[in-house]
Amino acid sequence: MASLHQPSPPPLHDDALQRVLDALAAADTCDRLDVLTTLCREAGYAGLAALCADDEGRLRLALGVGLNADGAAAGRGWSPGEGLAGRVFETGQPVVLDGERAAEELAGHPRLFAPEAEGEDRLLAVPIRERGRVTGSLVALRRHVAPGTVAVDDLRALARVAPTLARVR
Repeated sequence: MASLHQPSPPPLHDDALQRVLDALAAADTCDRLDVLTTLCREAGYAGLAALCADDEGRLRLALGVGLNADGAAAGRGWSPGEGLAGRVFETGQPVVLDGERAAEELAGHPRLFAPEAEGEDRLLAVPIRERGRVTGSLVALRRHVAPGTVAVDDLRALARVAPTLARVR
């Protein structure tokens, strides 16, 4: 039976990344939701979430596009090291999850995005830094990723946008 889903757009290459950055430059960068919405639309992500640390060091969902967050994500948030967002926050390093690992993360709690029964999903996360300190995580979901596609361009795009999220409130 043929899939009803369209394949994900190809990963961002230099020209596509530049178009995304140009669109973001034209967006209202005083509004973080506008930044996420523009990135989601221009880069073809199924969802994006920005999580920021609160005064106790827990990550809280600050805003997102294409979310299907559960009560735990909207409420208690993540401890450092918990889930993809917490690991990126704790280590300060980007992470990519494909296939089974992405499916396990999507099925876990707290949850940002709904799992999908069909197709390969990819989750990507990069740290949000402010003045050299990790203050949060930016998590992206790409649906229906073709096997063997690399995530380097996606990570570069997210890493270029993350500082914008730290600067605007």
